[in-house]
Amino acid sequence: MKVTLHAAERFLQRVMHKVEFSFQDILNTKQFLETAMENVVVTSYRRNVVIPGFERYLGIYQENALITIIPKDKKHMTSKRKVKYAHTQYEY
Repeated sequence: MKVTLHAAERFLQRVMHKVEFSFQDILNTKQFLETAMENVVVTSYRRNVVIPGFERYLGIYQENALITIIPKDKKHMTSKRKVKYAHTQYEY
């Protein structure tokens, strides 16, 4: 499974609680996550997956790549956006 640089950066921030890190740290973390996630098989376009060894965190998987990492207790970190179309209102 591919891991984005954004996911590696979020891993350092949220899981390892680092505030400052270099680009090399991000690349090393990306490689670590790719190794950890190589046996994970996801059969859908977009899904939340548990990161092996870090069960308190979820990885957001989309289009064959791990795109970000969030704490498991904050599964829904974004609020619902309200969009108005013509004279109706939809939430998504």
